[in-house]
Amino acid sequence: MAKRAALLDGAGLGELLPTILLLLGVGIVLIPLGMIVFRKAEFYAKKKGKLKRSG
Repeated sequence: MAKRAALLDGAGLGELLPTILLLLGVGIVLIPLGMIVFRKAEFYAKKKGKLKRSG
């Protein structure tokens, strides 16, 4: 909706700032969290031998 408001309604930065901050906050939390989960899953798979190729 923020992009629509900016393009169609000419919304300024002040009106879009809450949405921008929300998206930045979500990214700041979810990107490192995803990296941690991936690292743990990769370590588990390597430890259990789940990444070996067969065939």
